[in-house]
Amino acid sequence: MDPISRVVLMSGSGPGFVPSGNGFIIEYGGTGSSNGYKLIHDLTTDSSGNIYICGEKDPDGNSHALVAKFNSSGVIQYQKDFDTYNGDFVFKSIHVDSSGNIHLGGSRRLSSVSTNAFQYTKLNSSFVEQVQKDQYKNSASTTPEGVLIDSSGNYYYFGKFSGDFWYSKVYGNDHSINTGKQYDTSLTTSQCLAAQMGTNGDTAITFYTLQYVPPNFLYKVGIGKLGSTGSVSFSKYVTTTNIHIPYAITTDSSSNIYCAGQTDSQGTSDGWIIKTNSSGSVQWERYIGGSGSERFYSVKTDSSGNVYAVGTTNTGFSSTMMLLVKYNSSGTLQWQRTFSYSGGLSNYRSGLDHRSSKIYVGGARGSGTNTAVVLALPDDGSETGSFYGYTYASSSLSNGSVSNTTGTLSLSGSTPSPQLTMADSLSTETTLSLGNQVKDI
Repeated sequence: MDPISRVVLMSGSGPGFVPSGNGFIIEYGGTGSSNGYKLIHDLTTDSSGNIYICGEKDPDGNSHALVAKFNSSGVIQYQKDFDTYNGDFVFKSIHVDSSGNIHLGGSRRLSSVSTNAFQYTKLNSSFVEQVQKDQYKNSASTTPEGVLIDSSGNYYYFGKFSGDFWYSKVYGNDHSINTGKQYDTSLTTSQCLAAQMGTNGDTAITFYTLQYVPPNFLYKVGIGKLGSTGSVSFSKYVTTTNIHIPYAITTDSSSNIYCAGQTDSQGTSDGWIIKTNSSGSVQWERYIGGSGSERFYSVKTDSSGNVYAVGTTNTGFSSTMMLLVKYNSSGTLQWQRTFSYSGGLSNYRSGLDHRSSKIYVGGARGSGTNTAVVLALPDDGSETGSFYGYTYASSSLSNGSVSNTTGTLSLSGSTPSPQLTMADSLSTETTLSLGNQVKDI
């Protein structure tokens, strides 16, 4: 059975009730074990409040790339999956341009050349496919993480390529490669996990790199900025012993950079956020955690410079639950919340957006045959309570400042020879059944 959708209301009652604006929960998934799992990997909204998600579903033992659109009340409008015939296909990033076109980036397994291709798909506002392009190199070790889009319609692949992180600009008009570079830190390995397109065509990036300092490996978090053709504007590092990984990055209207992930600076795995200015100078650095394990997977700012992060916690729970926080522009914690459900509720790089006094969060409920979940919540932390088996509650995890070692990180880009290949993607496209739209449960 194709995925169905229902809206769980955080206020009001009755079948067909339209949310009043306080918040809602979208449950998105199929029924029955044969329908497999559904995972959200990214989320965004448009100026009309429509919600877009992308990720993957598994109806047959292979991952199918999944994309869907909901209106501002959580009612599903379009949904499609893409099957690559001979392997896994996953969407990891989603962007919507001013014309309503949807730009998707991800990973497509190419068994014929033993590699994962960096994949780009463009749909118009009616979900009709416009472009599908792969970028790959035979037998190369790659970990695609998504794409970015600039105001001219050019697209940018990023991720990992042959032990270094990869960044490539492709012209949107003819799909020729403008630049494609692998960036070496001269350490053991590096991988670009997240990137954010700037207003001037530059790109804020975050990556991690390993350095062996006996008897341990150090995870150095890289934060930098690349020009429109891949030139390095700056590259800085933040480091601590053992685990220190960045999962997300964003910028604000003043081009400040915010990176979120995990740190062990307090002795256990804690959620971590750092703010730098546009040149990479650290403004503040924060942790939040308890006796268990915490980490942040998504980060976003609003027009006032407030910072929102979402991730996971298991402190005080038998399963992993969702953790949400808000800081002001000076790094002062405004609120912290948990969103829980029996059997677990997680946000593993599932997306976060802010628009019109709401935050929108992607996640997954349960395990095995996951149900994808989208939360629409007030940005002031209100509406706590219990809703149809879900609990949204205040949290009291320890939090404070972090003072990790920082410095300049040497970063050099080189063009592989031969350059990676651009080719049309080969996939089967399916428009899914819309199913049940709005249901009070």
